[in-house]
Order: sequence, then structure tokens, then C-alpha cells
Amino acid sequence: MKRLNELDYDECVKVIENNGKLESEIYDLVCESEFFFIREMMNKFTTVYNWNCDGGGIYTANVKVHESYYPEFVRELVELDDEYGILTEDDRKTADRLYSKHEFYDDCMTGYVDISEQRFRNLEKWFDGHTEHLIKALENYIDAVIDGISTTDYLADFIYNIFADDHPEIYVDKTYTAYQYHEYVECFA
Repeated sequence: MKRLNELDYDECVKVIENNGKLESEIYDLVCESEFFFIREMMNKFTTVYNWNCDGGGIYTANVKVHESYYPEFVRELVELDDEYGILTEDDRKTADRLYSKHEFYDDCMTGYVDISEQRFRNLEKWFDGHTEHLIKALENYIDAVIDGISTTDYLADFIYNIFADDHPEIYVDKTYTAYQYHEYVECFA
């Protein structure tokens, strides 16, 4: 028998595949951790008036931003991307382009800059369309984080890099069945 923290990554994959109860416990821990991360990330937005990851067992991100807050949302998204790296390279370029124009757009919206109505409508359509694309990119990022949680590789990685060192009382036999030793022995298969 080996301790869980003595296993290599491939062996951790086998442990996940052979121990439904342990897989369920690891999944719950990972969900708690990732949802905490998502909540912390989303709480940095002052412009998002509603967001959730609901779906009755199938999680899908849904982010709502009022159009009048689009310029500020773009600024906050750029700052968030600087901190977490959540945007693709193309989406970051789009965000940077919007960010460079957000003050002008905001000034046009509030009347500080006088431009023709047609030019403003064109600017608004361009800005709103790209901002809605970035909102979708944020939703896609959240969906990818949540979808990644349920993969065997993700759970095995969590065991290998985090969980195993905190649980030296868990042993694995030759068939990769995991046992936890307390005052009694608990099998995770």
C-alpha cells in the first residue's frame, strides 16, 4: 500500500477512476474552490448588476450589464484580465481598443462631447456590439472554468497538487482502491 501523497499523476487518475466516493468528495471540494474564485472575480465588477451560474445541474454563466455601464464594464474587464488573464488574445485586443475609446464614448453619451447624432449612433453600435461580445467572452470563461471541474484530469491534478499532501491518512492498494485510516478504516470505492 502507498500513501496518496506518494502517487504520481497517472496513478492519481486511476484513483479517481476507481473510487466513486472519493471522486465525489474531491469534486465537491473543487466546486467550492472554483465557485469561490468565480464569486471573488465577479465581485470586482461594480457594473455587473446580475450574474449567476445556474442551470439545474448544468451550469451556464449569465452576466448582465446595463448598457449605460458598458464603458465602465470594459475598464473593469481590462483590469480583471490584467489580474487573472481571463481573455483570449483576440478578446484582449478588442478590450484594449474599446478601453482606449471608452472615455470618448462616455463623454459622447453624457453630452460633454458634441458629435452628430449619426456618428454617435455608429459609435454606440460599434461599442455596444463589441462590449456584448466581451460579456459573452466573460461568460465563456466562467463556463470553461466550471466545465473543467468535472474532468478526471482536473480532479486528478487537484489530488496530485493539493489534496494528497493534506491527507496522509489515505492509502491506496494495488488496484488503486483508496482507504482512509481513522479509528476505523473507510473505503472510498
